[in-house]
Amino acid sequence: GADIDALRFDALLRNVKSTPSNLEEAITLYRGTLMEGGMEVVLLQEQEIRRNAFLDAVDAYAKRVLSQEVSIGAISYVKRGILEDPLRESLYRHLMQLYVLEGDYAACIQVYRDLRLRLQEELNISPDAETTKLYQSLRSQARAKLQQEPPATQEKPTPDPTVSRPTKSVLPRPLMGLVGRETEREEIKTCIQKAPLVTLLGMGGVGKTRLT
Repeated sequence: GADIDALRFDALLRNVKSTPSNLEEAITLYRGTLMEGGMEVVLLQEQEIRRNAFLDAVDAYAKRVLSQEVSIGAISYVKRGILEDPLRESLYRHLMQLYVLEGDYAACIQVYRDLRLRLQEELNISPDAETTKLYQSLRSQARAKLQQEPPATQEKPTPDPTVSRPTKSVLPRPLMGLVGRETEREEIKTCIQKAPLVTLLGMGGVGKTRLT
């Protein structure tokens, strides 16, 4: 009467045409290497059998989900599959397509770049033709969508002519007040009110800038 997860896992995947719910349950049941740490030859074989079964289940589940054009829950499962086998290109293809379904083209492109870098570093090879062709197609799709979308426009508020706004000065702010030039400042104010342009003349350093 014991409930053994490994046996349940095997039963769920025994049927070649497992339903999406069975595939999902099997993926959830797989928690890593069977009896990790054991070195017996028979155990190593069992470990590899279930590891491959898990990867096949992720592959099959992603295909079912993509055929229905949905991505609910599948991205996390495919990521788990990639962690288990970082060189399985079919999982990267599924992940790119799942991101596109969610409209995340940047993540899709990043998946391909990560794969290309990993293959180059570990095997000194490039992604296979199928993966590259899919990437190019999805990238073109992303560019076409961006071109179709109208640029975001932001309406500028109409200024209220009745509200006065301070003019930003480009002159340096003095550290202290001006002392002893009150008469000159009043004269400059009077000139500015009478004429659109007022010019101050004097030797350098006499304080023309401070007066303004």
